Amino acid sequence: LVIDAANAAPAFLLKTLHIQNLHLLAQRDKTRPTDTISYRPLLARQISNIPFPFQVDSLALQNARIDYHEIVQKTGKESVLFFDQVNGFLLQPKSIGIQENDSLAIRLNARLYGQGLLKLRFRQSYTDSLQGFWMSSSMGPFQMKEMNALLLPMMGLNIRSGRIDTMTMLVQGNDRYAFGTMDLRYRQMKVQLLQNG
Repeated sequence: LVIDAANAAPAFLLKTLHIQNLHLLAQRDKTRPTDTISYRPLLARQISNIPFPFQVDSLALQNARIDYHEIVQKTGKESVLFFDQVNGFLLQPKSIGIQENDSLAIRLNARLYGQGLLKLRFRQSYTDSLQGFWMSSSMGPFQMKEMNALLLPMMGLNIRSGRIDTMTMLVQGNDRYAFGTMDLRYRQMKVQLLQNG
């Protein structure tokens, strides 16, 4: 704990913060009126704008779980996406002491719907005016029917069978646009498109 003389507010400076068994639940109801916030900055800018002075060299996650639930506007049904066994690091999350070449970096391994081993790597500059970022991800074997929890309520798409062998994705972008490549190797996929809801 350090007292910031300029702001007369305590600043928290941490070397490593370990968080175990975190369960993060994010929810969104798209049937409600549109959010009054029309613009949200990208991740590094959001972290640096936190109105609390802190600086962490590394934040280590162990056995975390992330759930996202969304009520779909068109159907009124709930779609679900989750990642479990989330392990890895957020490097240099901070709202003070930002230098010219500082970046937020994320290195995480997780399982999508408790199955496919997903590896995510992300980096974004704190000082780039366009908020440029780089992201790569890869995933191993995955039974595609698990995606129905997301796709059925959202798009009326029912995956009856199929298996992803590998998926790789590489993306570069900023606050205005993003571009990249995705390679998805799959087999024996059978899909049913439901009509009238």
